[in-house]
Amino acid sequence: MKYTTYNGHQLTTKNKLQKAVQEYLQGIDRILIENDEAFEDIKVKIIANIVFLNNEYPRCTPISASWFQTDKNDWLLSGVGFSNFHIYHVKKDY
Repeated sequence: MKYTTYNGHQLTTKNKLQKAVQEYLQGIDRILIENDEAFEDIKVKIIANIVFLNNEYPRCTPISASWFQTDKNDWLLSGVGFSNFHIYHVKKDY
């Protein structure tokens, strides 16, 4: 199956950690994920990057991100209240 990332609405960030996470998510917006292995890999890498950024900005309130399955094959990054980041299943090849 193929997937695509989508960074929807964004709210104003309150600190350097939130700004860094938001910039990271903007950088991976609208990326095509070719297969299930790459899909699982990017989910792990996104969480790992947020954990890394938590450690880079220890004075900020840590972000506890996790994945929530919104539909049969669609995923939402929860715990990141200032950004609405999804991974959508691509239902059709053109």
